[in-house]
Amino acid sequence: MRFLPAGDAALLVELADLAHTLALYRAVQARPVAGVHELIPAARTLLVHYHPHAIARAALVAALRERADGADVGQSDAAPARVVHIPVHYRGEDLADVARLMASRRRKSSRATPPCPGRRRSRASHPASST
Repeated sequence: MRFLPAGDAALLVELADLAHTLALYRAVQARPVAGVHELIPAARTLLVHYHPHAIARAALVAALRERADGADVGQSDAAPARVVHIPVHYRGEDLADVARLMASRRRKSSRATPPCPGRRRSRASHPASST
């Protein structure tokens, strides 16, 4: 973990990975540090905005190290996966033109690309043919 000054009232904390960043973020939210008024997590960093008159930089670093030592890195913040179906219906007047253009592009690309061994083309497997 590395602490870098980010102006007069912010500290950038570099961490090993996203899991460590989110663990420290959760730990500081659970046990706030006096003088800290905003936390901005990113992939491997946590930007900590603080009031310098309320807490010295050295004291802030010590408080953040303490919270990082007790942070639960194994906790997941991921939402459960789910499938979302979005029905799309397009009946525009240019539908026939678009279909011709797409078919033309498919024909050109299939002629320009040599076939892959063991790969069969199937109209049923093409996403556009399932509508």
